Amino acid sequence: MRFKIRSKLLCVLCGIILVDTLAIWFLGNSYIDSYYKYRRDEELAETAQHIKEITNENPLERRPWFSYVKSAEEQYMDFLIFDYVDQRPSVLYTTDSSASSLVSNKVSYQLWINKANNNNVFASLELAPDILFSHEDNDSLYLYAKLKDNQFLFISTPLDYIKTTSSIAIEFYSYILIISACMAFILIFVASSTITKPIVKISKITQKISKMQFDERCEVSGNDELTDLAKSVNMMSDQIKNYLDVLIEKNEILKKDLDRQEENERLRRQFVANVSHDFKTPLALIQAYTEVLKEDAGDIDQETCTIILSQVKQMNILVNQLLSLTQLESGLVTLQYSFFSLHEVISSVLRNLSILMEEKDLTYSYSKDEEYIVSGDYQQIHQVIQNLIENAVKYTPQGSSFHIHVRSYYSRVRIEISNPANEDLTDEILPHLFDSFYMTDRTRNATLKSYGLGLAIVKAIMELHEQSYGAYLEDGNVVFYITLDIYSLSDDEE
Repeated sequence: MRFKIRSKLLCVLCGIILVDTLAIWFLGNSYIDSYYKYRRDEELAETAQHIKEITNENPLERRPWFSYVKSAEEQYMDFLIFDYVDQRPSVLYTTDSSASSLVSNKVSYQLWINKANNNNVFASLELAPDILFSHEDNDSLYLYAKLKDNQFLFISTPLDYIKTTSSIAIEFYSYILIISACMAFILIFVASSTITKPIVKISKITQKISKMQFDERCEVSGNDELTDLAKSVNMMSDQIKNYLDVLIEKNEILKKDLDRQEENERLRRQFVANVSHDFKTPLALIQAYTEVLKEDAGDIDQETCTIILSQVKQMNILVNQLLSLTQLESGLVTLQYSFFSLHEVISSVLRNLSILMEEKDLTYSYSKDEEYIVSGDYQQIHQVIQNLIENAVKYTPQGSSFHIHVRSYYSRVRIEISNPANEDLTDEILPHLFDSFYMTDRTRNATLKSYGLGLAIVKAIMELHEQSYGAYLEDGNVVFYITLDIYSLSDDEE
């Protein structure tokens, strides 16, 4: 269950108020009695000190403190003022039991004096006349003071009064706390709604922005953090909308360019296919008639016919390659998967190209980790390997050598064919070698009879097989590689 920010804020603030209320109630119940006793003890001490000052200021009067004591009795204090000579008390004043006394009915002045004697009050006051002594029992709180020579002041106040007062105070403050807590809860509920309402609104607008809906904006009012947040969300919405509009516009332009490019490519392929097909029949007729003429011609005419036949054959090769590449790139070729020996394919290609290698006095090395059985379209893979080895034969210098290496590559087999690299060949040029009609400066030599289509056919076939291919430079050699799937019996079971 997800809690909204308003609920969280309300719970936190209410929790703080509840804890504060419980803390005040606990502290009041636990310490208010002690605090009241402490404050009452201070009041008794202040009263005694004031009576002492009045006595010292009026030494000739017998009872100069009388009016003050009478007013103090209204604060629930009982007084006993007496002269004490030769351990005989002479009472100057005692709180009238018929007045506001709470003690005199319980304890007579003689018992009070005896209580003081038992607590060594007189001896302590004689030693330190300026110090007030106090103690308490189960009923009252007492304070003793020496006013002047042989004159003493006893004050008491009932503990029941303190307990009653503290209980009333606790009860009163409990009501106040409950009422305050209820009012605080209501105020917090209203305040939390006021605070969280703009946050909820901003949240809904940001959700719309995430769905690319920019029709609604945040209200901006005030000068606080929520206002800054609303401004930022509006600014973000405007920027995203502007960027999206620009992106849509550029995407439309790009789509049009791609459509135009695809159409141009389609027209190019169609044109190449049509031209190649239209060339094939005339070339076949030219070749046939030239062969007939060559049989009946003289020496000079035979040489001419030989040149014509040679050019026609090259044109046939070009047309066939163009037709093959066009069909592969157009997706008109359906692969016929089978399994076959990779070694037999490579050996067959090497035998077919042996005459060309002898003409250039070339040698080669052929190494393999094992006899690999691979899966794929036999005719297409045969064409790929023939194109790669034929490429190596064409560009390996007279009397030099090229190398063929077959090895395991993860779960596949990798065929690598390397030959000496052209000086103009760089890492930047290598990816373009597989493009149609791409030739480096060296390959423009007409004697090599290359049209830049062999590697393009390799690229098309390998992509159709979803296999990797490429080229890289290593130790002065250029290495062309392809990968093929190793055949396993599980392929047939599937």
